[in-house]
Amino acid sequence: MKKLFVLFFAVVSLICCNNNSETPAISTPATDSSANASVADSLLQKGCYIYEGNSNTISFEITGVGAEITGKLNYSLQEKDGNTGTFKGVLTGDTLFGNYTFLSEGVESVRELAFLVKDKQLIEGVGERNASGTTFKDRHAIRFSSDMPLKKTDCNMTKADCIYKNGKAFSNLNRKCLELATLETKLQPMEEGSMTNSDIAYVLFDSTQSKAELFLPNHNEGLILKKTSEGNWRSGDYKLIAWKGYVVQFKNKAIFGGE
Repeated sequence: MKKLFVLFFAVVSLICCNNNSETPAISTPATDSSANASVADSLLQKGCYIYEGNSNTISFEITGVGAEITGKLNYSLQEKDGNTGTFKGVLTGDTLFGNYTFLSEGVESVRELAFLVKDKQLIEGVGERNASGTTFKDRHAIRFSSDMPLKKTDCNMTKADCIYKNGKAFSNLNRKCLELATLETKLQPMEEGSMTNSDIAYVLFDSTQSKAELFLPNHNEGLILKKTSEGNWRSGDYKLIAWKGYVVQFKNKAIFGGE
């Protein structure tokens, strides 16, 4: 009887040792990209998110919503160089994180951005960044207290109707389609200092005249020029000068003029 008890104990011990030697499997749920896309689509829709005020304009056109969020992002801030670029990121909960790739003074740069999605608005986050200023040091410390919230507007349908040949153009200052004939400042084309009978250009100013938007012939969107310390408005090779009305120069050559 004693031998049987010892044998039984040995068998039980062997079974227990074998069970303890096995590493429990850790189940890691697979990432369901379709589920992530569905969540993103219910919270964030395609379209334009715009902020305008105090001579500042930020426009974020969401072009793709799914496992990856894509879009076009433009900054036109007072007393700063304008930036135009693309955005690629992901939606984590109610926060959109991603990389903004843009051109600044002819150099391509990449900067991490974060937006809180709330009440059909995008609220940009601020926080401490690394030495180069390209990424956040701690995402958990980002503060979403911006006083420039981007409100959702449907810009795709608006732009589709803005065709210069139909007498319309899209205003990047007002973020809407304009009837060009309603603009007060109309400039005639110039050739060697004299007027010609070609298509005319139009100019629109913001409320503080710190920005001017130039509508060129056969262009469906306006070009924003910023006021310089000289009192003129400029964007790249284009310059608007207040002289006997207004004169538009391209590479220092007068191309349009009028009142």
